[in-house]
Amino acid sequence: MKIDSGLLTDFIISIPFIVYFLHQIRSKSKYYIFKCFVISFLCFYTILLVKYAVFPIYISGSIKEMMREELSFSESLAENINLIPFVRGWYPKDFILNIIMTLPLGVLLPCLIKGMTRKSMTIVGLGVGIAIELVQFLIFLFQGFTFRDININDSLANAIGVIIGFAIYTFAVRIFIEETKSTQIKTLRMVRNFLIDQGQFTDG
Repeated sequence: MKIDSGLLTDFIISIPFIVYFLHQIRSKSKYYIFKCFVISFLCFYTILLVKYAVFPIYISGSIKEMMREELSFSESLAENINLIPFVRGWYPKDFILNIIMTLPLGVLLPCLIKGMTRKSMTIVGLGVGIAIELVQFLIFLFQGFTFRDININDSLANAIGVIIGFAIYTFAVRIFIEETKSTQIKTLRMVRNFLIDQGQFTDG
């Protein structure tokens, strides 16, 4: 028996986003439409991230018994866990994929949280990367085996992905604000004001 991603797990993951979404609609804050739009994307992204990084979880069954017979707990621990960056468990392709995996977070979070800086986004990136590996480690303890590498290199790549995403966001928004300085299109002015109000940029 295994727990895999599906409608139920997607719904459970979506609950805090739905609550935030409904709160924004009810409060009708100044930029609630934009924040609802962003939170929808963030919800969808989080579901995909958890699906990729966490599931499936094996509770019982032939695969679980076979893996436990093939490798002892200590052997599996030694084979699948790496805490030394760029020395052991270094796979360039996986490193790049882990960077790409968290790029959207660097773009979406500054749209929801005011005043995000490079330092705060670095902390978020490291926190997300470590949290993913910690969840994978807890699942490993529960199962007694894992098909994943619990790797510090993945955490570093996730942090880099968030930072690069934030850099792309910053660059794109600066250009957008400059190019729409004199626009008379109402929607563009609203988006411009929303981005300025988030705190990373000034009007000028």
